[in-house]
Amino acid sequence: MKSLAEKCILVNIRFGQWSGRMYDKKISGEIEALHNASNAGKYSKSLIGEEYLKDIQSVVRAARVFLREQTLPWGDNNDRILLSEYYLEFLKQFGQFKSQFDKEVQVFLTKYPELVKKAEHRLKGMYRTSDYPTVIQLRKKFSIEVSCMNISDLEDFRVKINPMEATRLKQRIEEEYAARIAEASQDIWDRIAETVGHMAERLSDPKNVFRDSLVDNVRHLIDLLPKLNFTDDRRIKQVAFNMRSLLVDPAELRNDRTMRSQKAQQARQILEQIGAYLPDKAVA
Repeated sequence: MKSLAEKCILVNIRFGQWSGRMYDKKISGEIEALHNASNAGKYSKSLIGEEYLKDIQSVVRAARVFLREQTLPWGDNNDRILLSEYYLEFLKQFGQFKSQFDKEVQVFLTKYPELVKKAEHRLKGMYRTSDYPTVIQLRKKFSIEVSCMNISDLEDFRVKINPMEATRLKQRIEEEYAARIAEASQDIWDRIAETVGHMAERLSDPKNVFRDSLVDNVRHLIDLLPKLNFTDDRRIKQVAFNMRSLLVDPAELRNDRTMRSQKAQQARQILEQIGAYLPDKAVA
């Protein structure tokens, strides 16, 4: 059987953005003097209208959602674990975000010189030319890239310390390794509980209104689970199979009370099946 280091890699998406805001020490001092205050805070000046950066920020948010959806947590530095066999697919999908990001950045840079002129009239006495980078300088502040690295193999452990300390250190590393695997696996169970639990809750009361996405979200998660199941857990495979019973036409669910009740019950049964993997969760 392949080790985790052979099956998976760590990925992350690194973003560079210009905030369009700047701390103004002079204005902050003037405000404190006006109120006879000290250490009262910092005045952050809006260099351009925030609405001009919203399209870039929207792409960044969507890319972050994509990263969280397609991968699982690994440690506390925001790296994520991904099955290596899906890496090329991951890069292809990421490429769409990068293309959109670069497009929105270019649109913004084209408008930027005019936005600086508008800022001079808007800010008046608070305007300073030195606050504004050139277009060339500004372009370098925007970036979106995928980073990846191998997972350390516990069998390839080497350190130049005495054997007793080396054994203790390896044990601590193995414990951390196990904790990270447990955290990533828990994320899968939490996703299942959230998606199936939402369906159980919405269908249990005939008065509840629901969108087609109620079923679409279940279908999407079923398709996603093989990519997330990095430990090849047969329990996850079985739950994914059981979830297929929930895939029915949303219109039929709205019009057929018997079917609606039946699917609500099936969703609750799935929640009961995974209850043991959700020790800190309340199962409906």
